[in-house]
Amino acid sequence: METSKFKTTQVEVDIDMCKETFRGREIVLYQPGGPVTFNGESLYKSEFQAYELDPPTSYQPPKKGVSPPFQGTSSYRDEFKEHHIEPRHGYIPPTIPKTPGSFDATSLYKESYTAHPVDPEVFAQKAVQYHPSTAAFSGQSSYRENFKEHPLERRPPSQTPVPKTTPFEGQSSYREDFQRPVVSPAERLAPAPPRAPSAPFAGQSSYRENFKAHAISPPVPHVPEYHPNTGAFLDSTENKDSYRAWPVNPDLYKNAAPPPLRPSLPFSGSTTNQDAYKGWKIHVPRPALSVQMAGDRSTVLIASNSPLPAVGSQIFTTVRDNQSEICVIAMLGSSATASQNRILGQFVLKGLPAGPKGQTRVEVTFYLDEDQVLTATARDLDNERQAQWLKDGGVMEAQSHLAAAGKTGVMDVL
Repeated sequence: METSKFKTTQVEVDIDMCKETFRGREIVLYQPGGPVTFNGESLYKSEFQAYELDPPTSYQPPKKGVSPPFQGTSSYRDEFKEHHIEPRHGYIPPTIPKTPGSFDATSLYKESYTAHPVDPEVFAQKAVQYHPSTAAFSGQSSYRENFKEHPLERRPPSQTPVPKTTPFEGQSSYREDFQRPVVSPAERLAPAPPRAPSAPFAGQSSYRENFKAHAISPPVPHVPEYHPNTGAFLDSTENKDSYRAWPVNPDLYKNAAPPPLRPSLPFSGSTTNQDAYKGWKIHVPRPALSVQMAGDRSTVLIASNSPLPAVGSQIFTTVRDNQSEICVIAMLGSSATASQNRILGQFVLKGLPAGPKGQTRVEVTFYLDEDQVLTATARDLDNERQAQWLKDGGVMEAQSHLAAAGKTGVMDVL
């Protein structure tokens, strides 16, 4: 078993360098039996294993008197015992007495009624004799096969139409019956001379060519004579320059309200509330610790605000054939998307045995002690190679984990 020790330097994490180191050394969750062929769409194809399902039994509707078997789950199997049920006797249909009368209608039970001969002469005597109508049929009937077409005599017109002698100047639907008369063009008359207006035109017209503009004298504005108000002005106005101050009679304000109290001491800019009341310290929960995987995904090893000391582990595997190195990136946050979490640091485990993807097993363990010092360990379960990284707990403090974002570090091999 090979152990690698790492230390941290107090510099900011280079995210681009982490991405470059992680490229080609990605990890995913380990699946026993190799990778699973997933035919659907999921963000977590590597986390769910395919399993075979027994084919469902074909459902048959229950017969009369036979209950179907119970194929579900019941919580009363232990409380109720199975008891013997006596089988039912065979079904004996009731005997239907035959009616002595003849059945002349239609029934749904043809097997219960037998056909009997019918004498047509009995129905011929009861039938009503048909008397056809003597009136001529001039319409339409739905029984054309029963009625034969006969010629109709032309009815004489009630009044002989007299054609008009005036020419037809409109439109008719019977153009073939009316001939278009020849119309001579009308004589064009000369335009009438314009009539001069008798009243003077003082407005506007759309016929400017017929009316000439004439000079209009502007109206004289009427300004009323100003008479100032003789009463005293006892109110305030915005036009202070236009109104002069009037003498105020003190007898009119004897019962007036007292003037407002003014503070005698100058305001120094602070109040007593700032000294008497202090802000509450709100407890900030400790964020979760996660590991970045391939495809910009992450999995949580230590949940948020877990009791200390806390430990979490997960088995990962390679994503490429003959992958000899993996990169473990420790992240701060519980988001399933790795880019939404904050990177704490990274380390590389080298010397993995060559093999197909999904076969190598690497166990990554996070341990967070009482002093909030994080220890990350990656161990190869096949040849017991191990890499360990000790992280300063300063960035994991719940009170200042947001303010200590610049205290994360990169790892250097001793």
